[in-house]
Amino acid sequence: MGGKMHAFLEKEAASPKGQMKRKLLHWGGAMEICARKQEEIRRLLRLREDCAAWEEEEGKVLGERYENETKRLQEEIERVLAEKADMDRQVDRLPPEEQQMVYLRYVKGYGYDYIAMKKHMSRATCFRVLDRALEFLLEEEG
Repeated sequence: MGGKMHAFLEKEAASPKGQMKRKLLHWGGAMEICARKQEEIRRLLRLREDCAAWEEEEGKVLGERYENETKRLQEEIERVLAEKADMDRQVDRLPPEEQQMVYLRYVKGYGYDYIAMKKHMSRATCFRVLDRALEFLLEEEG
């Protein structure tokens, strides 16, 4: 039974809706991702300063590594923010009710039961509204 369920979940994750859900989860967590990368950059900069106190040759080699890693992280942050801005534009085109539902589900991370209770609707209605939002976003993307 577990193998069949795993295969079903893999198939669902690979579907267009599954891919859109993954994008929305990434969009919802973009600011947290960027904050973690910024903290990593701060840590690298502190380490780089510590390297400057070492011998000239060792400090230079390690300093370059830290500089390259810092640059890579900054580029990742820029990429994540660009993807978030693109998804922001797509979500802004949704009707207000669907925007709010997408926000509650993918930014706040609330479950369907909590969203349904908070919005005073049935769980099934919650699924339908979010499904409409996913369909709209898929059409916008395609």
